[in-house]
Amino acid sequence: MEKRKCQVCLEEEEEPDELSIICQNKHFICSECADNFIISKLHSLEVDLPFKCCVCNIPIEESQIEKHLDDDQKHTYEIYSKFVTLDSKKYRIHSCPSSCGYKEILNWSELECPFFICQKEDCKKGSCIICQEFYQIPDEEVLSQEQHAELVLGSDGISKHLTCLSKKDVKDEWERCIDAQNSRPCPRCGLRGIKDDSCAHITCPKCNTKWCYVCGLDENDCDKEGTQDDPNKLSIYRHNDNWSTNSKRCPMYLRCIIEIDSRYSESDEQCMEFLHKLLFYKEIRQFINKYSEEVLYDIFKTFPKISVDKIIIDEAMTTDLTIIKR
Repeated sequence: MEKRKCQVCLEEEEEPDELSIICQNKHFICSECADNFIISKLHSLEVDLPFKCCVCNIPIEESQIEKHLDDDQKHTYEIYSKFVTLDSKKYRIHSCPSSCGYKEILNWSELECPFFICQKEDCKKGSCIICQEFYQIPDEEVLSQEQHAELVLGSDGISKHLTCLSKKDVKDEWERCIDAQNSRPCPRCGLRGIKDDSCAHITCPKCNTKWCYVCGLDENDCDKEGTQDDPNKLSIYRHNDNWSTNSKRCPMYLRCIIEIDSRYSESDEQCMEFLHKLLFYKEIRQFINKYSEEVLYDIFKTFPKISVDKIIIDEAMTTDLTIIKR
């Protein structure tokens, strides 16, 4: 019998067992490596669906994937498989805040009720979709009418979460501001990512868009050196030419910025921290200009878990937010 070589560990097997994976082009992954392969994919479902062969990039059959999943993993896999076919601007995956693993797809754009009851048999907890707080599910057979009214309408009652719902969209916008502290969105699909230790060029793992991490622009929108008929002008590397004197250009490495802007450091890590500080402050300022400080502090009062210190707000409103001073 012909031996098969695992494409991951390169070990050969004469009789692949039922847990091994074989793609349509006969590329083989042994059962042990298949488990690790599936687990790694489960950690990045939004990017990696459908699961594809690591050699030929052809989608792997569902039956070969599902045999590696327990009930919770299968539930998560099915939810994400459906979610990636939907409009991510309208729909969201909501997880039970008890960390039981139960998930549902919600039409976020038309959400009319903030109350979520987990459908997992050993959980069944009630929580607010917006603030994630748990609440006691009313049981009219146990509670008196007065107790039920207090549970629903009291100052700490369930009805307070209707206020959460009324502030959903503003809260969402503030949370997008918070994301600027440690990531940037792909200019095409919106998937947030963070630059590694190499250059400032980044490729989105979801839509393969190449973009500049400093200015946040798609390579097609980046200002580049050269004339229109210059074939090299298409390269994102031309966006780095003359960056120190051209405000539309960006450096290839963040650590180079200190050559002209002393606010930065020679350390890539510290440069990233400072860049994201400026980006976050810029988001704060734009939010306040759009809504007002009063609205922001009202969000903090309703959702204290996403509040920030007043000192940061004040600094954001007065700091020079120029990304690179030339």
